[in-house]
Amino acid sequence: MAAAIGFRAARLGRMLCMLGLMSMFGAGMALAQTGPKKVVVLGFDGADHKLVSDMMAQGELPNLTKLRDMGGYQPLTPTNPPQTPVSWSTFATGINPGRTGIFDFLRRKDGTYIPDFALRGETREAVLFGENNPVILAAIADIVAFWLLFLLFFRARIVKRVVIAAIGGLALAVPVFFAVTAWLPSEIPGVETVRKGKPIWTMLEEKGKTASIVRLPVTFPAEPLNGEMIAGLAVPDIRGTIGRPSLFTNDATFDPGENQFSVIINRLEGTSPYQTRILGAPNKLFYDAQAEIEAKRAGKPYEVPKDFELRADIGVSGDTLTVDVGGKSFSLKEGEWSNFIEFEFVVNPIITLKGFGRFYLDYLKADGIFKLYLTPVNLHPEAPLPLSYPADLAKKIWAEEPYKTQGWALDTWSIGGALMDEEHFLEDVDLTVTRFEKMMETFLDQNDRDLFVQVFSFTDRVGHILWRYWDEGHPLYEPDVGPRYQEALRETYRRMDSIVGNAMGKIDFEKTALIVCSDHGFASFRYQFHFNTWLHANGYLKLKKNVLGTTMKLDDLQNAQTPFNYVDWENTKAYALGLGMIFINLEGREPEGSVKAEEYDAVCRELIEKLEAFVDEETGLHPVRKVFTRDEMYSDYDPGETPDLRVATAPLWRVSWDTTLGGLPSKITEINPKNWSGDHCSLAPADVQGILFSSIPMKKESPEMADMCPSILDLMDVETDVKMDGASIY
Repeated sequence: MAAAIGFRAARLGRMLCMLGLMSMFGAGMALAQTGPKKVVVLGFDGADHKLVSDMMAQGELPNLTKLRDMGGYQPLTPTNPPQTPVSWSTFATGINPGRTGIFDFLRRKDGTYIPDFALRGETREAVLFGENNPVILAAIADIVAFWLLFLLFFRARIVKRVVIAAIGGLALAVPVFFAVTAWLPSEIPGVETVRKGKPIWTMLEEKGKTASIVRLPVTFPAEPLNGEMIAGLAVPDIRGTIGRPSLFTNDATFDPGENQFSVIINRLEGTSPYQTRILGAPNKLFYDAQAEIEAKRAGKPYEVPKDFELRADIGVSGDTLTVDVGGKSFSLKEGEWSNFIEFEFVVNPIITLKGFGRFYLDYLKADGIFKLYLTPVNLHPEAPLPLSYPADLAKKIWAEEPYKTQGWALDTWSIGGALMDEEHFLEDVDLTVTRFEKMMETFLDQNDRDLFVQVFSFTDRVGHILWRYWDEGHPLYEPDVGPRYQEALRETYRRMDSIVGNAMGKIDFEKTALIVCSDHGFASFRYQFHFNTWLHANGYLKLKKNVLGTTMKLDDLQNAQTPFNYVDWENTKAYALGLGMIFINLEGREPEGSVKAEEYDAVCRELIEKLEAFVDEETGLHPVRKVFTRDEMYSDYDPGETPDLRVATAPLWRVSWDTTLGGLPSKITEINPKNWSGDHCSLAPADVQGILFSSIPMKKESPEMADMCPSILDLMDVETDVKMDGASIY
């Protein structure tokens, strides 16, 4: 009996010990889940949930699979609409688009019906003393010269010293006055943040924590924070656009087509060497369009240039092409890229604007016929615009190794318009991403910030261009090369996996949590729906002049040329612009509003019913999946700027290129004829889900982009008084 009791006691002791160990293990697991106080977030724009899931199932993404097994993986539902700037703005703030004020890449220009770029605000900033520069700087020159001469001639009698100093001061002041008047502008263009809401890096700064934010969209201008920031979308090119590459060719047979993406085409005539130009910044410092008009009316010359330019000479010798530009010379053979070439656009003796770009020789035939490509001219880090915080950070990174400063760093315009081919595009992807990955490595090696966020955009850009090969039913699918570029798309996702693996090797997971996410997924873009043409055909949009069929270009955003100039607003009830926005021509809100407040709801209901019921005659498909009201999408919003309706197109469909810019093609629907063949912008969020991996197990099912900010703060044990629209997934 005693032995039995002893055995039971020993057994009980072992059980209690096991329970104790299990309890300790459980406590350790809980600690592991809540312990990390640092967070690393790697964003991959446009990484698609379905594609990632399929590739993991086939064993092609080992690092993401490891991260999934460590913590978890779920599809991430994007914002409504599922667009890059919209989703990442919500990521940064934890609030919905109605509160961030970012609904689209485009918006209405204040007080007009004209579409404008939505991701940055333009300002004018005084230079020194503004309009008083000539007088004040001349006076300063006078005073400085007077006292220098007065002290220099200290041996002379006082009257003579004063006379000499006064004459010398005046002799300097006069040319300074005229030089400043001619060469120094009273103000220069500036930029301001348009995203509303308190971003996570500000919340962290308030709690004494640090952050490094690298190329997160909608971070231009770079914002002050307790840490560092490298601005991302929407850093423009030197032209102030999202990006305008250039082509130089002496090939008379080269056909640029409609060139809707506004690639700069430079046709060269004569013989080698060819003289041409590189287009720099618009002259927003001194050019005055109204002054030019008045000069022409008066029959007088107006010699202020509208744009700054730089001469370039292109010579051909055998199989080599040589470019001389800005005192630099380099040579290329067919299929070769140049290094980054710096350009100095001399405005006048005291102002020089700097940019840079990279050349690629697409072909050089035996008879000397060639096509030379130049990336969009990027803003140089020495530009006065805030490309980073601190301001000199971009210069330091550039000095280590040049990188593209432009927010939309990859050229989807040339390939999108079939002006360059897939191999050129993929080479550009590789060169660009390699530099950004090195940037990530440098920041992670420092390991001195509480939060690190870096967003890579190549997954999105490759999806836009190569999806026509992934979707074998796309009108532009080519069976001969389809498998090659299907593999290229897969390789893009393997590159993402490799970057994640590289980061994982630098992270101490006992102290740091890793999140990998995307802002949306992808779908095929086979057909386009011209919203404004449909509105016109159904009597909601009236015209004073028939402008149906007018093709729109990206340039039209800058020069305000749009068919909307010919709309009969007095009899128009609704219009569309951007990637799915419809606005009611509301009296009291629109410049020439025609719909009374009491008619508003009825007009919205009519549009919803008719758009959702519409069937395309040629395909037999419903182009519209659902029309959202703003009350369905957002709990809070500014009714003066928020679109009244958001048309979510069905899979395989997207709002048309022309609708985006305010155009009215002659047909209501047609196939998408462009290499830009995958998209997400005008679809429903549920149709283009992104990805969410976490090294810490997730508790919430069906996470949304609005959950990201509160989840990161939760991992870092940071509380905030910001009322967020999401909740922690942990």
